[in-house]
Amino acid sequence: MSAVQGLIPQPSGLDREDDVLTAEGLTKTFGTRTVVDGLSLRVGAGEILGFLGPNGAGKSTAIAMLTGILPPDRGAVTIDGLPLGGRTARTAKSRIGVVPQEIALYPSLTARQNLRFFAGVQGLRGAARAERVDWALEVTGLTDRAADTVSSYSGGMQRRLNIAAGLLHRPKLVFLDEPTVGVDAQSRGLIFETVLRLRRELGMSVVYTSHYMPEVEQLCDRIVIIDRGRLLAEGTRDELVAPLGDGLLRWELPAGAPEAVRRELAAHGRVESEDTPGGTALVITAHDLARALRAVTDLAVRHRLPLTGLRLDRPDLESLFLHLTGRAIRDGS
Repeated sequence: MSAVQGLIPQPSGLDREDDVLTAEGLTKTFGTRTVVDGLSLRVGAGEILGFLGPNGAGKSTAIAMLTGILPPDRGAVTIDGLPLGGRTARTAKSRIGVVPQEIALYPSLTARQNLRFFAGVQGLRGAARAERVDWALEVTGLTDRAADTVSSYSGGMQRRLNIAAGLLHRPKLVFLDEPTVGVDAQSRGLIFETVLRLRRELGMSVVYTSHYMPEVEQLCDRIVIIDRGRLLAEGTRDELVAPLGDGLLRWELPAGAPEAVRRELAAHGRVESEDTPGGTALVITAHDLARALRAVTDLAVRHRLPLTGLRLDRPDLESLFLHLTGRAIRDGS
């Protein structure tokens, strides 16, 4: 655990009465590899939870267990007070909506025909089905294009219809997996508004996964970050980035750089070391980024050290994520 990770808010119990989802100790092993290792989290009523992890972090496996697609080897999931297993599994699953990243629509059918089909799969019939289809089209802003075939839709419109299909049974909890991948700014804004309406008008909770960090920062009430199957951090955006101080300063030093450099930089914040192919990188969690930068340039002059490997990061989810996991969110290594 890094020094920054040790200061970040961690889960504080899973016994809130208004939680729509609780997961305790979820573990999944494939062969000798543990993909998810003792994961615990919660989602409150009406909460939008950002769920982040780099590729290969166990995020997809975790979501499969949270939605009842994959049974855990150990641990338990509860949806709206009902165990997601055994005799209550069917009822618990009926309170979940899942919108996959892949477009799960029939391109040769119209939007209305697609939604009528999926509403029927959910057991809706007659007037109830017609009402839900009209509502889903309205809430996603597609009423005026309901009679057009999906093949004529833009990518953003298909994304919105994909969401509509997952809302027809009005679940209490919706999982949205990368809902804005490949869409333009206007469509992203409409998807944002749809998510906020679900919470505002129906009190729905949302688990939202995205590789686009500004999107998560803007939309989500609380964020969890997992890597290698374990929860690394949980909290609001401000709580998560607070331990980064004014920002991060990373300075790559050649082998044999004086130890005095690290000691002097410690006056400006917490200093951690990372091995690099050419030597060592010092990562300073700076109290005052400008003063820390001036100290680095002064040390570089006095000790004749290069500044070519210098990088500044203001505190945001991207820099926090990289610092916690050592990987950018799309890295697979």
